[in-house]
Amino acid sequence: LAGKKYEAAGKTGSAEFDKSGASHAWFIGYAEYEGKKIAVSIIVEGAGTGSDYAVPVAGKIFDAYYWKKTVFYDTVKYAPSIIIVDEGKVIKYLDANKDEDLEKYQDVDKFEKWLNENIYLKK
Repeated sequence: LAGKKYEAAGKTGSAEFDKSGASHAWFIGYAEYEGKKIAVSIIVEGAGTGSDYAVPVAGKIFDAYYWKKTVFYDTVKYAPSIIIVDEGKVIKYLDANKDEDLEKYQDVDKFEKWLNENIYLKK
C-alpha cells in the first residue's frame, strides 16, 4: 500500500488451520483520502501470509473505492469472501464458497459490476 495517494494502515497475519501448517491470510485496516474513510477486514482462506495475499486484495478495494476502477483478478487462485458493512450493519456478503457467488469471481466483468454496485454506496 506504500506509494498510494491515500494513507493506509493495518495489521496482517496468518492463522494455521491444520497440522500441515497451511494458513489463512488476513488483513484488517483502513485508508483515508481527502476526508473519505474506508475500513476493511480481509480473510483469504488457505492462501498463506496476509502480506502476500490479503493486503493486495485490500489495495484493490481501496483503489476501487477512491478511483472507481478495478482490475481485480486476471485469474482467481484464492477468492476472498467480501463483507460490506455500513454503519455497523452487514449490507452485502459475497461468499466464494457459494455457487451463486462463485461465478462473480470467475468473470471479471461480473465481479467488477458487483463491486461497483456495492462499494460506492456513499458516493
